Amino acid sequence: WDLGEVDGQFFIAMEYIDGMPLNLLARSAWRAGKAVPMEVICCALADAAEGLAVAHNRVDADGKPSPILHRDISPDNLMIDRDGVTKILDFGIARTNDSERTQAGELKGKVPFMPLEQLRGDVIDARADIYALGVTAYWLLTGRRPFTAATDMALIEVIAHQTAAPPIELNPHIPPQLNELVVKMIERERDQRLASVRDVSAALEHVTALRKTVVTPFVRTVMEELGRADPDESFAGVGSFLPSTPHTDTISSGWRLRGLTTRARTELVSRTPIASTPSGPSSFAPAAAAPAAP
Repeated sequence: WDLGEVDGQFFIAMEYIDGMPLNLLARSAWRAGKAVPMEVICCALADAAEGLAVAHNRVDADGKPSPILHRDISPDNLMIDRDGVTKILDFGIARTNDSERTQAGELKGKVPFMPLEQLRGDVIDARADIYALGVTAYWLLTGRRPFTAATDMALIEVIAHQTAAPPIELNPHIPPQLNELVVKMIERERDQRLASVRDVSAALEHVTALRKTVVTPFVRTVMEELGRADPDESFAGVGSFLPSTPHTDTISSGWRLRGLTTRARTELVSRTPIASTPSGPSSFAPAAAAPAAP
């Protein structure tokens, strides 16, 4: 980006991204009767995790750690471009890790994507962004958020006292390793949560090899051939959501996870890779309520 002045007029120049926010990509595909390939979701999550890692590992002019927390990660703040690369948008409420906490009674961000410590007004760290990215993954994979309620105040109570159902219970096509990753990202207690977004990108690194063969063609199909959904469009009924499925066996085979149960690096390889799934929409319809808006 750049900041400048021309003929007395100030301007801010920013990158133009030829793409769609993830919430719009998913809704446009579902409306057209197409499921979002799991490879697209995993690649987007890996890209977002890498972007957050840069922010979280920022240092100041003196070389001292000065991490930036986004605080508003959600499907509408992650944009995937025509080449299948996902970028983080809207650092409008971001702050450095050592800046003052939000004032009492003031919440900034989207309640459904906030971890409990942020809702309480506690000092937050990078694990708050990990939680929000996990909720984003949950919605993309299942069509629902981990917690729902009629109002924000009711939702805060639900988040504080209830445990989310593992996403695999809503979409059995999710490989166990991916299910475990998402569950660890949305743990209520942050000490039980993944400690670094690098764990997310490392776990999904092998899926990014499918960017050109699976991710890019799907994104371009949605952008060029399918009618774009209205971002505020209400989807009624279970049939509005088509569960994400793997289109290759790459997601299950060669899986790598780091630090899900210990701080030491752990290598997990699926013993029973999922067979290649046709690219058409799955016939599976989860017995769940209508998908929640991201």
